Amino acid sequence: ARAYHLSSLQKSTLVQSVVAAYAAKGITADPLTWDLSAPTFEDVYAEYSARPQSQRGEDLDHIMENLTLLDLFDSEASEDTTVYDLIRGPVVMDMSGYPETVKHFTLSLLLELLLAQMQSQKRSLGRDLQKMVLIDNADSLLRAGCPGLEGLLTQGREFGLGLLLSAHSL
Repeated sequence: ARAYHLSSLQKSTLVQSVVAAYAAKGITADPLTWDLSAPTFEDVYAEYSARPQSQRGEDLDHIMENLTLLDLFDSEASEDTTVYDLIRGPVVMDMSGYPETVKHFTLSLLLELLLAQMQSQKRSLGRDLQKMVLIDNADSLLRAGCPGLEGLLTQGREFGLGLLLSAHSL
């Protein structure tokens, strides 16, 4: 919602779609259901598409459709891993060729997930470097107002995360 500056109605519809997708997989507020396989983006999109047009909005329709067509998300939930675990070793994400909005969405999502997962970990008492993230063209993310990046900039060191940002302009 933050990456695309969605209205409160669109955000609510999206949240309801996510909750419905989890419910369809049998996952509820009961912790005993949390080990079940999580829904995929396709599951969320199916729940979203089933909602009345009056709840959806043209902008969110366009965003969801584009994300589906770009096939950014894995269709097998069993293959999923946490973002924190993903960066155990070198990982390169080549986003060249994608539209700027998709780049910002994907990176914003990954950085917010990384921040949330770091916050659930123990703080690094010695503040020794445990992980390093390099973001090329970070100036475009900063201009767009990426909360995940801002959170990592202010809290990353507490969790042993180093950030290296590059920019092509001042």
